[in-house]
Amino acid sequence: MATPCCAGCQHALDWPAPIPGVWAAPVACGQCGRVYYTRVDANLAPCDSLPADCESSARGLGRQFQPRDIAAVAAKLGVFPDVLIPGVPLDAGLKIHDATIEARLIELTTAGCRLQIEASLKVGYLLLDFARLGFPGLQALAAVRRLQLERDAMRVGCEFLTGMEVEAALRG
Repeated sequence: MATPCCAGCQHALDWPAPIPGVWAAPVACGQCGRVYYTRVDANLAPCDSLPADCESSARGLGRQFQPRDIAAVAAKLGVFPDVLIPGVPLDAGLKIHDATIEARLIELTTAGCRLQIEASLKVGYLLLDFARLGFPGLQALAAVRRLQLERDAMRVGCEFLTGMEVEAALRG
């Protein structure tokens, strides 16, 4: 897999992408300050691993992500990719709510995606990481718009948020 590089300055990112079952935390690129979410030591208590600026970090992520970033992923995978990706659950204030989950990416467009998860989802936002799919450093903030229980799994419809949409979401 390629070494993750910052989308803003191409500086090598020295931390690992989020993985399911492990808490994540925002970290800024040491060169340009763009925000990325990385996994933290699983032995740390969640409150010990989350920096005080989680909210501003999620806002920063929304400002730096562009729909064209997802266009390359969609072109590689097709509209119905059926692959697993990690998602960091974020609450209404865009603060980390729980350990990273694993989601099956069912459908992908530049506007949003459809996911399938095995557990119930109790948050309004997910930070999706595309490193596993060959796009290290690409992360997108997604608002959960639809939830539908199907047998033993939950279908989740998400809309990608950018720029001012993140600020509007926080204002409610």
